[in-house]
Amino acid sequence: MEVIRPPESVTGCRPSDNLLKRVQSEIDRQVKAFKERALVGRYQYLFLDAAWAKDIVGLSATRICILTAVGVTYSGVKEILGFERVQIENESSWRGFLGRIVKRGLKPEDLELVISDEHKGILLRPKVKQRLREDLFTNWRTVCLLVFAVALLR
Repeated sequence: MEVIRPPESVTGCRPSDNLLKRVQSEIDRQVKAFKERALVGRYQYLFLDAAWAKDIVGLSATRICILTAVGVTYSGVKEILGFERVQIENESSWRGFLGRIVKRGLKPEDLELVISDEHKGILLRPKVKQRLREDLFTNWRTVCLLVFAVALLR
């Protein structure tokens, strides 16, 4: 386990199972609080993306999808609004994820720009309008550079 290696290399002994359970419990508590916190900022831009990762439990590994939303406030502060692991990236998973973010305080009417790839689950989300022409922006880095260039020119 990767969690065991750093304390073992520093102290020369393996941490107890009880200590590992307490650390895991504290991490779980903090992640839950982060994911359930109220969103009080006004967000001008919303970046949406998904990434695939290996989920290693014991000796088995499976692939999971991690949906991510990053908001940029009107003062330019970037904030991770949420992340969620799902089995597959589809309309249903995006709809649920975005719905939970809206319930926590994201106001879709405040958004000037929503930046994402062309995944249909994102494009079909009601109340959050895709304001990019997909055929013009196919590269994520290009989109990011354009958004920040526009922000600097204001």
